[in-house]
Amino acid sequence: MNRFFKVVFSLTVFVTLGLPNAALAYLHDYDINAEQSQDPENSSLKQNMKKIGSLFKTLGSAVSDPSLNAESAKNADQLVVHFLEAQNMIPDSIASLPGSEQNSAISDYKSMLQSEADLSKRLSAAFKKNDNNGASALLNQINSLKKDGHNKYK
Repeated sequence: MNRFFKVVFSLTVFVTLGLPNAALAYLHDYDINAEQSQDPENSSLKQNMKKIGSLFKTLGSAVSDPSLNAESAKNADQLVVHFLEAQNMIPDSIASLPGSEQNSAISDYKSMLQSEADLSKRLSAAFKKNDNNGASALLNQINSLKKDGHNKYK
C-alpha cells in the first residue's frame, strides 16, 4: 500500500476508535516524507513485536510510579498502534500451515491481537485515571495473552 494511504488509513482508524493520542503518537513516530526503508526487517512482524516488547517493559517498570502515568498512557496508546499494525502481518508459522488450516489460524491470530489492542486501550484509560492497580492488572492480562499468542504462533 502506498505510504501516504497507509498513514491516512491508520489515522482514520485511530480517530474513529476514539484514540486521538494514538493518532498523534503515530504521526510523531512516522515521518510521512521519509524514504521507505529498503530493509524489509524494518516493517516486519519481528520488528513490530520488538517495539511492543520494549513498550511493555517500559510500562512494567513505570506502572508503580504515578508520576509517570501521562507518559505511560502515551506508551499504552502506542501498544494499540502496534497491535493493530501486527494484524496485517501474518507469522511464518501460520503461512506455512496447509490452506485449510490457515483461515482459522489467521482469524484466531487477528482476534488475539484485537484483544491485546482492546486491553491496551483500557490500560491507557487506567493510566489517565491514575488507577495504577488497575493498570497493573491489565498489564498482567496483556502479558498472559502475549504468552498464549507466542505459544501458538511464534
